[in-house]
Formats: sequence, structure tokens, C-alpha cells
Amino acid sequence: LQQTHPQYLTLLPPGEAGGALSVRDPEVRARPAPGEYLFRFVAQQKASKHDLVTASMQVEVFGEHGDEPEIYAIADISADIADEALPLQFRYFQAVEGTMVLPRDFRPHGLRFEVEARKPRKTEVSQEFAWRVQERFTHVGN
Repeated sequence: LQQTHPQYLTLLPPGEAGGALSVRDPEVRARPAPGEYLFRFVAQQKASKHDLVTASMQVEVFGEHGDEPEIYAIADISADIADEALPLQFRYFQAVEGTMVLPRDFRPHGLRFEVEARKPRKTEVSQEFAWRVQERFTHVGN
């Protein structure tokens, strides 16, 4: 993935309806270089009526560095992410993709997401996922 900023996608197949603002299971793929990973994070709106959502998302990788707990904001470990609060604006979903490089001897345990919507109504979502590396990304519409 050769890019200088995250790629934003804005499409979701029909039939994905039903609830509120959420974060899909994050996707992480190992790169050949040690500690380097591709990522895809997806915030989505599941509703019968899809209003335009204006929000921000913060992502942290948590784990251990040596024997000490450690947390890294995605902006600190990814050249693709400029700010800790990623701006989002979508009707169905928005994906953020890029590359992250974890510090040497850091053992990741999971990813933590904080999404704060401002429009159409104030909503806050916090979700945590175990660290899981995949061989390939799923199709974005799945």
C-alpha cells in the first residue's frame, strides 16, 4: 500500500441494516518487514434510514513492551495517519487503510476504538478487539 494518507471508502451493500454506529472487526495483515502491518478499520452505521454521519475515530494498539503495559495511538505508529482523531463522514460506512510499524519488542494484545459522532445526533461508541493477524483482507462489502 503506497500512499501518503489513509484511503477512505464509502459503499456498503444493501441488506446491511439494523442498529446503530459500530466498528467492524479490524483487519490487520503482516508485511515482510518485522513489526510492519497493513490495517483496515471500518466504522459503520446500521440503520433502516441512513443519515449522513459526521464523526471522529481514535484508534489505539495496546499490549506489552518488555514486561510493561504499553499503548500507542495509531497516529504515533502510522505515517498514513496525521491526527489522533481521524475525521469521518459517511452515510453507510467508512474504511481507513494504511500501514503501521510497531516498536521492536512490543507485543500487541488488541485494538481499542473510540468513535464520537456529532451529526445527525451525538453518539459515542467504544469497542475493543483482540489482536488478530490475517493472511488477506476481506472484500470491503462483506
